[in-house]
Amino acid sequence: MNKFVPIFDLSSVFSVPGRVSGEYWLRSNMARLSRLMSYGVECMARLGLVLPAGAASAVSVVALAGTGRISTALAAAVFLLVYASYLIDHLADVDRFDDEQASKRSLALGRRKRFFSVLGAAALAAAVTITGIASSPAAMLLLVSFPIAVILYGTPWFGSLTRGLFRYRRLKDIPGFKAFYTAFFGAC
Repeated sequence: MNKFVPIFDLSSVFSVPGRVSGEYWLRSNMARLSRLMSYGVECMARLGLVLPAGAASAVSVVALAGTGRISTALAAAVFLLVYASYLIDHLADVDRFDDEQASKRSLALGRRKRFFSVLGAAALAAAVTITGIASSPAAMLLLVSFPIAVILYGTPWFGSLTRGLFRYRRLKDIPGFKAFYTAFFGAC
């Protein structure tokens, strides 16, 4: 009778001298890879890169589904715009809380506030420049409306512009307002 003889035995690929089996080697390396990826995502979160990367990915998927191709200019502009906008919001909260109540991100931003302010302004300028090169002036104006909305939402500019007419200094302080504000700018 003919017995099946494998040409290539996978157990030899996964066997490591001194290890019990290839399965053990695979599990231990997957665990290491999992820890490395977890650490990478945590670092990205501390730097504020997860949400912008998600927004750029979502825009790329929509563009791919709609046109059959991904616009790198659109993805880059969205990434930079979301990064700059959330940086504005987070920098507005620096020094608002004592060290026990402040988030790790706010504490990290507070230590290098000037650097991150310049970085946010550069990201916004780059997003506007990319949009200006790849699109129209109308798209640039529409793009700038989002950071302005974030500034009004998260900083005391609202109170300054209304000259104290309302008891709130920031739109962020109005209970339940975020859902309507976000929906309005999301629909634009």
